[in-house]
Amino acid sequence: STKQQLYEGYENHILHADAPHERRQSIYVSPSGGTKGDDESKMFVNVADLSENELQRKLFAEFVTKYGVITPSMIFGNLFGATVLSRSMDVSSSLIEKCNATNICIEKTSSNDLACKFAKRFAVNSLAGWPSRIMYFAEYLHKNK
Repeated sequence: STKQQLYEGYENHILHADAPHERRQSIYVSPSGGTKGDDESKMFVNVADLSENELQRKLFAEFVTKYGVITPSMIFGNLFGATVLSRSMDVSSSLIEKCNATNICIEKTSSNDLACKFAKRFAVNSLAGWPSRIMYFAEYLHKNK
């Protein structure tokens, strides 16, 4: 079975509009690596049971909380994206919230000026986002002290 056959199985048996409704209940649909949400012909997705997905998030949150990676005193400026089929904002927000930290969804496409205003307004003391986005924001902050 190839990766393409797996995706076709998802499409034909679970996600297709004509699939029985019970096949499409309580599932979490997320993009596969490299998926571009703006090109429907190249939208490869993974399908997971919603309860299994939530359990994985809960266990990971317990782990990072136990070791102090994320603490309730953290106020995150979340610079991940929230575009079509992008799950980075969803996953990071879920983790931050399950750790009882505060999540300010600034979004990756916000200007650095706007992100800075939100960070100041909400006393952000931690960042979540792709390393390149965080570096770009840090460079802005350094130049605009």
